[in-house]
Amino acid sequence: MATYTKYGKDAKKDFGTADPMELGKLVNKWLFDYVKSGPVIAMILEGRHAVENVITISGPTMPVAAPAGTIRGDFSTDSAAYANEEKRGVTNLIHVSASVEEANYEKMLWFEPSEIHSYKTAEEQYK
Repeated sequence: MATYTKYGKDAKKDFGTADPMELGKLVNKWLFDYVKSGPVIAMILEGRHAVENVITISGPTMPVAAPAGTIRGDFSTDSAAYANEEKRGVTNLIHVSASVEEANYEKMLWFEPSEIHSYKTAEEQYK
C-alpha cells in the first residue's frame, strides 16, 4: 500500500478494495501466476555466509532499486508501482531467502530429501 499511495494511486478505485488482506490476496495470485508462466530453475546454495552473499549478488528485492552489477539490476527494471498498475506480479528474475531459517523452510517446499546432494568445495578438499 505504501508504494501504491506514494505515487498518488487509489487502491479502492483501482482494485475495488483498500483492505490490506484482500490486496495481499490479489498480489499473491499475481505472483503465483508469474511463477507458473514459464520454466523455473530451483537450486540450493550453501556455505559460509551463503544467504548474505546471495543477497549481495542479487540486489534489493525490487528490481527498480537494484544497482548495476547485481542480478536484478542487470536483468530487470520492474517495480511494484508498474506491476500494480498492470495488475500483475513484479517480474523478478531471482528469489532469495532472507535467512537460513527461511532457506531451510523453502528447501522443504521445493525439494525431496533424495534430490539434495552434498559435495566438498575446493576449499574443503585441499585442507
